[in-house]
Formats: sequence, C-alpha cells, structure tokens
Amino acid sequence: MWSARKKVHVMIGLLGLLAGCGIPMLQLTVTADGDVNQQRTFYMLVRTVDSKQYLTESYAAVAAQVVTPDASVLASAILPSRTPVPLKIPITDAKPLAIYFLFTTPAGDWKTLLEPPLPKHLMIALGPGRIAKIERRGTLKSQATAGTPKLKAPKLTVPKLK
Repeated sequence: MWSARKKVHVMIGLLGLLAGCGIPMLQLTVTADGDVNQQRTFYMLVRTVDSKQYLTESYAAVAAQVVTPDASVLASAILPSRTPVPLKIPITDAKPLAIYFLFTTPAGDWKTLLEPPLPKHLMIALGPGRIAKIERRGTLKSQATAGTPKLKAPKLTVPKLK
C-alpha cells in the first residue's frame, strides 16, 4: 500500500509529464507561517466549479472530495505546515477554479475562487487557519487558444459595373 506522501510524489510527477504535452499549467506555490493549522499537516484540493456551486458547498462536502474525488478534482495534496509547496495544475478548460485548504479549525477564508482568465503563477500565503494573501502573476493561455493561429478576414473587392 502506498503512503500518502508517495501518492503526492507520484501525482506531482505525472503532472510534470503533462506539462510537456502542451496542456496549459497553472504554477501554484503555497507558503505558510509557522503556526498554520496548529503545526499539523492538512489537505489542499483544487477543482473546477461554477460560482453557484462554490458559494453553496459546505466544508464537509468539500472534505468528502478528498476521500472520493469526482471528475472536477484536478489535484489534491497533503501540505506540511511550514514547507513551501510548488505545484503545477493542468488546466484543460476555461472554467472557474476553486482552491480549498482543509484546516483542522478554519479561522477565516479557507477557500478561494479564480475566474478565467486564470493566472500563470499563483502564490497563496497561509496564516493560522486561513488564507492570508493571494498573488496572481501573468495570464494563462487556455488550451482552446494556445497555439491557435490568428486568422485574418480576406479582403473582398467589389467588381466595377460598366
């Protein structure tokens, strides 16, 4: 049986392989102060959702996605309380992206919603039981537009009548 740490390493490796396949990747870096989640490890979940689902979903419903993920889950990871964690998240469509942090005792914002266009780089700093700061850098090209040539309309000339 694989340990949780081994599963995270395998998932990160597979995501790295996808990066070379032309799929746009969101570079996510999570940092935490020394007292985040009472110095215990905790889960992070990244998934595609619409804004209505994001607003109405409970903490328990999101936590259940860690154990039994559905097709909307793009990544999940166990985060150590102090070590910065870099992740690459494959973005396959232009849907809003929700990022959840499942703290033992949430003390504020434990989730965030990113509307398209998504950033290329996202830095999230965590504080005690909450998201403390979010920084967005760049704009990610969606898979639908990445590598698509720009087309120009042909010039039409009207023939002159004699």
